Amino acid sequence: AEAHDGLGKSLHALGDTIRAIPEFKRAIELNGELLSPVYNLGMAFADLDQREAARRWLERFVQAGEGRVDPSWVRAAQDKLSDMANDELEAQAPKKP
Repeated sequence: AEAHDGLGKSLHALGDTIRAIPEFKRAIELNGELLSPVYNLGMAFADLDQREAARRWLERFVQAGEGRVDPSWVRAAQDKLSDMANDELEAQAPKKP
């Protein structure tokens, strides 16, 4: 699981997010208790602007991660969720003339 997560992180860092996603999913399949690929998968979907999938994975990470992972990771996931929600609100707001 950790090897797939690491490969996914490397691919994502190189800009190959499409190929990173299956690696994160495989890591989660192999070890559902490993939270790093859950976070990475959520962030990868967010980078692709696939908000529904990003929201699902990041919310799962926040719920499972509190008290189990570095709080800065939980905060980063919460910030990304907030940013996506704000972007959606701005997109729905009437445009000023």
